[in-house]
Amino acid sequence: MASRISPKGQIVIPARLRKKYRLEPGAPVAVEEKQGRIVITPLPKDPVAALYGCLKDAGRLTQDLLAERRREEKHEAKRAR
Repeated sequence: MASRISPKGQIVIPARLRKKYRLEPGAPVAVEEKQGRIVITPLPKDPVAALYGCLKDAGRLTQDLLAERRREEKHEAKRAR
């Protein structure tokens, strides 16, 4: 798909992609350069709601890391003998 850049630096995102990604006028997007390409990424309308629940396993991860560290300490203690 091809688009042209307007004199104001604007581009038109084809209707098919706007529908697919539910992009409406005023929708937030991130524009970045990655490996020599310009990448446009749709952003959530409500970033707080988008992150809801992302830390639900954080406590478990902490417990897993502490258990792994205890195993490493036991292994190191055996090697030191």
